Amino acid sequence: MRIDISRILSGETDTLPFDVSFEAGEDEGYGYFAEWGIDFTDKISVKGAFYNNGGYMSLQATAST
Repeated sequence: MRIDISRILSGETDTLPFDVSFEAGEDEGYGYFAEWGIDFTDKISVKGAFYNNGGYMSLQATAST
């Protein structure tokens, strides 16, 4: 998963919300979960936001599957 944070880095905005869902396929680097016996049977959803706090960036997010 990649999120373009250039708008917050450039100062265009102080808050950058996101809501993404994706399949956890082996070609995206999630194959190592299989070694632990974890098999994703549904999409992975991640919701949250990046915040610019006076030059310090923070991230608040929730992931579910």
